[in-house]
This record gives sequence, C-alpha cells and structure tokens, in this order.
Amino acid sequence: MADGPDTRPALRILAVDDVEANRELVAIILSRLGHTVSLADSGQAALARLKAGETFDLVLMDVQMPGMDGLETTRAIRALGGPCRRMPIAALTANRLASQSAECRAAGMDDYLAKPIQEGALKRLLRRVAGQVRGSSGRAASPDGMGAGGLSAIRAGYRTHMATFASAFAGLGAMGDPDRAEAVAALAHTIAGTAGSLGFQSVSEAAFGVEDAAKRHRTPRNDWADVEKQIGALLDAAAEKPSIS
Repeated sequence: MADGPDTRPALRILAVDDVEANRELVAIILSRLGHTVSLADSGQAALARLKAGETFDLVLMDVQMPGMDGLETTRAIRALGGPCRRMPIAALTANRLASQSAECRAAGMDDYLAKPIQEGALKRLLRRVAGQVRGSSGRAASPDGMGAGGLSAIRAGYRTHMATFASAFAGLGAMGDPDRAEAVAALAHTIAGTAGSLGFQSVSEAAFGVEDAAKRHRTPRNDWADVEKQIGALLDAAAEKPSIS
C-alpha cells in the first residue's frame, strides 16, 4: 500500500462487496487517496441506493456475491437508464480466468480489477475515471489520514476469522454433489480474494488450490479426497498465523 494522493479531482465511489473486510480495505485505500467512499454489502443494497437517486462517479463491483451477483447487479443498474447507463462500473474479482473479463464487459461493466487489489492498478483506473467524469465534488483528492492503523486492525480481525475456516468447510460436508463442490469452490474463492488483498499470500494461494480442486470435482472421475487434501493445506496455512507478504 504505497504512495500518496491522486492529484485529480476527488471522486464519489460506491464499493459493493459482501465481505466486510474487503469493504473496509477498499474504503481505507480510497479514503487515503482522497476520495469519498460509500459502501454496500450486496447487489440489492447497491441497487436500492441508486434507485433512491444517489449518484456516484464510479462503482467498484464485486463479481461473486450471494443472491444478486455483480453481473446481475450491473445489468439491473444499466436498466435503470439515465445517468446509470453511463456511470462507470469496474469489476473486482479474484477469478483468474481471462474469460471473466469478457463476461463483465458483456454485463455492462467498463473495467476490471483483479483481487488481490494492487494500488497501482486502482490508481490508474481512478485516473481514467477522473478524466471522464463531470460534476464530481470539485475538490482535489487529498489524503484523510486513514492508513496503517486501520489496515492493521482489519488484518488482525481477519487473522482471528481464519479460525472459523475449519467449521465453515465442515458445515458444507453434508451437502450432496454438485452442490457441495459449488459451495466449497465459492467459499474458497472468497477466502482467496480477501486473504490476498490483505497480504496473506500463503493463505490466498492455498484457497485458490481448494477452489481449483473443487471445480475439478465437478467431473465424475475426480475424487473428493483431493479437495479434502487442499482444504487441509489451507487450514494448515491459516493455523500458522501467516505473516504479511
């Protein structure tokens, strides 16, 4: 998490993500860069704010959310018409497949950012949006002092949350396939994105291993034992009280 504020105008940004730690992290980064941040914990919540007449210069949209996912939410936002047809929407996703970028654009998104969030890539996106937006706050972006303290608190909280991984995966064990494989892949995907964005790279990579194994299990010839092995590796990584990298 490096350098200072953007010198372009401050933007009004809506960040949409179902994971609290992700929302808090995005808020810290954007606030430190001098932008005004609003948060929504679901696609439905984001859509409700826009229907109520709130306006934003940019929406950062998590793609994989329960209920109304980011693609469906984006299509619904575009269908509102008026300013919502032109408002920049950028995907935030831990999906490593190149095909998802095309899916996001087909749904009406304008840009795409991978998790873990890289501040340099985020800054480039903000500069592009600032160059297009008219009628923003009118003030230059300037830092608000949020930084290492808030980020350290989020990381500490997520370290504690890692202790719940074992019970979360165990709770999915009673489900039958293909639902079990889908649920495990979704949970691992969420862990991979959040852990990576917070700097817990060993946990993030282990979670990607679980996600990949669960997706492979969708074909009959793949044994669930491989998924359990990957889950074990993830739990080991989380139990080691991983350091920031």
